[in-house]
Amino acid sequence: MSRLTLSDDTLPATTIPEFYAGQDVFVTGATGFVGKIVVEKLLWSCPRIGNIYMLVRRRRGMKPQDRLREFTEHVLFERLRKNRPDDLEKLNIIEGDQMELGLGISSDDRQLLKKRVSVVIHAAASVRFDDPVSKAIICNTRGTREMVHLAMEMEKLKVFVYVSTAYSNTEHAYIEEKVYDPPADWRTMISAAENLDSFQLDVVTKKLIGMKPNSYIFSKALAEAVVNNYKDRLPAVIFRPSVVVATNEEPIPGYIANFNGSAGLKAANLTGIALVNLVDPKVAVNYIPADITARGIIISSWRRTHLLLVKIQRKFFYATLTLKFFTHNERNFSVTSFNELEKSLHPSDVEDFEFKLTKLDLYRYFRNFIKGLRTFLLKETTTLEQNARLLKILYYIHILLCLTVSWLLYWFCSSYSIPQRLMSLVFFVIRKIFII
Repeated sequence: MSRLTLSDDTLPATTIPEFYAGQDVFVTGATGFVGKIVVEKLLWSCPRIGNIYMLVRRRRGMKPQDRLREFTEHVLFERLRKNRPDDLEKLNIIEGDQMELGLGISSDDRQLLKKRVSVVIHAAASVRFDDPVSKAIICNTRGTREMVHLAMEMEKLKVFVYVSTAYSNTEHAYIEEKVYDPPADWRTMISAAENLDSFQLDVVTKKLIGMKPNSYIFSKALAEAVVNNYKDRLPAVIFRPSVVVATNEEPIPGYIANFNGSAGLKAANLTGIALVNLVDPKVAVNYIPADITARGIIISSWRRTHLLLVKIQRKFFYATLTLKFFTHNERNFSVTSFNELEKSLHPSDVEDFEFKLTKLDLYRYFRNFIKGLRTFLLKETTTLEQNARLLKILYYIHILLCLTVSWLLYWFCSSYSIPQRLMSLVFFVIRKIFII
C-alpha cells in the first residue's frame, strides 16, 4: 500500500465534508464499537453526505426497519436526534453476514451497492482472541476477500478502507507503516478453513500461527495480504489502530461499548473484583480513543482519493511500461511505398489528402499537441499565453524576493560586523535556496 504522507504542496483542495457531499458509503462492522462512531461522525460532520449502507446480520423475528430503529436509538446518536433528526434517514440496512460467501447479500442489494457506493469502510471483524483458527480465517480473512471482490465491482468506487490492527505484525519489535510478508498464503489458509474440520485445524494451530500471539492477529495479517494483493486494482488504504478505548470527546466523552481488553481489567479494578493486575511497569500499552480512530479512518479515506493524483499517476506508470520497448529501442523503416501514395494523388485531391510531412512545422505541431493535452485530457481552461504571462510575473516576483532577502542579509551582516567568511557562506546558501 502507498504510505500516506502530508505536505503543504500536496494538500487536497477539497475539504472532507466537500469530498463526502453526495457520496454513498458502505460500512461493515457498523454495529460495532468503532463502526457506530464512524457512522455517527460521518452524519454529523459531513451533513451533505449521501446514503450510508450498513452490513448487518439477520436477526430472527426482527425486520430491517426494526434493526435500524434500534440502531438510531442508541445513545451515540443523541446529538443527531436532537439537532438534525432527518439526517438519520440516510441510514440503510443491508442484510448479510461476513461469515458467508458473497457476504450473504441478496442479488438486489448487491446491485444497489455496485451502482451507488463510492466509499467502502470495511471494519467488520471477529475480535475474539480465542476463536478457533478456522472461524477467524473465515470471518476476518475470507470475509475481507469477499468484501474486496464486491468493492472491485462498484462502478463509482473512489476508496476502500480496510480497518486492520497495529498488532498484525507483532513478530517485529518496531512495526513500520508498510505491508509485511504474510505468515502464510492467504488462499491456502482460506481453502484449509473451508475444507478441513475445526479439530484438524486446531491441532496445527500453533504451527500455523507461528510468531503471531493468537488466531485474531493471524487472520488479520492474512487479511492485510488480501487487500495488498489487489492494490493495483483497488484504491485501498490499510488503517491500523492500536488498542481502541473509550472516546475522548465525541459524540460522548468517555463512551465505551464493552468489557473487552483493558476496559474489562479497569472495570474489575473499579468494582474491587480484581485488586492486582499482572503487568510489567516498564512496558507502555498503546491506547487510542475510539473517536480519534474514527476520525483517522475518515481522514484516510479522503486523503487516499487525493494522494498525488494516484489514479492519473497509475495510468501514466502503466503507459510508460507499455511503451518501454518503443522508448528504449530505435528502428528504421522503409517508407518508399508510403511516399508513393502521395505521388499517386489526383491533382484535385492534393489539397485535401496530401501528407505535407516535408512541410511540417515541428514547433507549431508540438505547441498544438501540448495545447490539446491541456484542453481535452487535463480539462484546463487557461490558455498558454495566460500561463506564460503568469509565469513571467512569478519570475519577476522571485527575482525581487531574492534581491530583497539578499539586501536584508547584507545589511544585517554589515550592521553587526559578521565575519566575511560567514557572510560568504550565508550568501552561498541563499543562492542555492533561491537558485539565482
